[in-house]
Amino acid sequence: MSYLIRILGLLIFIPLFPSKDNTENIALVLRKFGSVKTLEKSANWVEIERGKPISAGTAVKTDKSGTAILKYFDGSIFRISEETEVVIRGNNTGKEDAAREIEINVGKFGFEVKRRENQVFKFTSSTSVASIKGTEGVFESKNDFSELTIISSEKPDDAAELIDIRSGEKVIVKVGENARFDFGTRKFRVRKITNRERRIMKQLIGQNENPEEEKIRPERLDQRKERQQKAKERRNRNE
Repeated sequence: MSYLIRILGLLIFIPLFPSKDNTENIALVLRKFGSVKTLEKSANWVEIERGKPISAGTAVKTDKSGTAILKYFDGSIFRISEETEVVIRGNNTGKEDAAREIEINVGKFGFEVKRRENQVFKFTSSTSVASIKGTEGVFESKNDFSELTIISSEKPDDAAELIDIRSGEKVIVKVGENARFDFGTRKFRVRKITNRERRIMKQLIGQNENPEEEKIRPERLDQRKERQQKAKERRNRNE
């Protein structure tokens, strides 16, 4: 009887499903503008502060005027756009194959993923997964589609993949290409991006910016963003 009680006691502390997250901090907020909130383990949504570390399993949400730059433990950079909600996943074990993942509920982000020989970075939506290795680009997920665009890569063979979760079907996305997955038809479309699209995407992923410089001089950048937002509001009122 005492042996059975000890066994039952052990089972109480063994999770039925192992977590893919390590609750240690795996990312850092380099910059934010506007309203950017986080949700941690059944708590309420709270406004995030610049320089705050983010633990695995934390949700990050921006409003219609909010943006944020996050830096993962491996040096990968993510620029979260307006009206976007993501969940930070992974574990910081210090090993080359440490898991790295971002779940996206809705919205868009630019990325600069650092290459690791034995590990890919995953972007997961409700219906598709993007598998990334050493590339820069943009990932977007809406109610009826997901899109992956690759702007550049560290090595020529660092192509990305966009995968249908249900069927396992996938397409290869090379540098200069955009892949779109339609949720309704379950079909892919891959095409070359235009020069105009490339310029817009480069701005989104911040190829002309230095995220570390943003961390050092956040006030100047926030002032510039505020001026741009006010100018946009004035144009909207005049239309």
